[in-house]
Amino acid sequence: MDYWRYNSMWFEEIPENQYAFLNFKNEKLSLQQINQAIEYLVLWHHKRNKIGNFSDFPKRLRYLQLNWSNIQDFTGIEKLSDLKRLDLHYCTKLSSDCGLAGLSDTLEILEIEQSKKFVIGEDLMSLKNLRVLRLYSCGSIENLSFLKNFPKLIEFSPYETNILDGNLQPLLDHPTIRVSGFNNKRHYNFSYEKMNFLLEEKNGCKEYKSIIEKGKYATFKFID
Repeated sequence: MDYWRYNSMWFEEIPENQYAFLNFKNEKLSLQQINQAIEYLVLWHHKRNKIGNFSDFPKRLRYLQLNWSNIQDFTGIEKLSDLKRLDLHYCTKLSSDCGLAGLSDTLEILEIEQSKKFVIGEDLMSLKNLRVLRLYSCGSIENLSFLKNFPKLIEFSPYETNILDGNLQPLLDHPTIRVSGFNNKRHYNFSYEKMNFLLEEKNGCKEYKSIIEKGKYATFKFID
């Protein structure tokens, strides 16, 4: 099952032989000591080694989450040639997208949160299969003209990331974008509420996501 597609992931449903969680602040394990066949990996307080950012990561990963990692760019990530989703939280030293082009054939979901030095460059814009791009509290973006580089994009959410020219019209002009999360700003030409309404009506209100329920909880995934 493609658990990485779920907006909110239920890690407890992933088979133990496919998933690992490591907090390097509390554990002395190294990445070489875990099952190299896993497909889902969550790391806290990861520190890049002298060889590179991702040199010792399991090569079959489909999902990677990094929390409080000290990476500055994505050099070496092309070794993770099966990676479908990459979530980064509080990687405060991250400043460059250098290396992301190595995932241009595979990556579909990219979320970067609280990396205020991070700015968009050519490597990110090469991710032609990207369906979800979330840039939360990242460096300012000049304008949204770069969205045309992502022909399959369904969601672009720059929450707490400033769009300098304030023009959000490219969200509506893009042929496939249906979701956007952002905070209201005076210089924006659309409010979040108005944009959300217009995006929902887009493409004749065609269905674009499916709901998955588990007891009283629910999540969703975007439809292929």
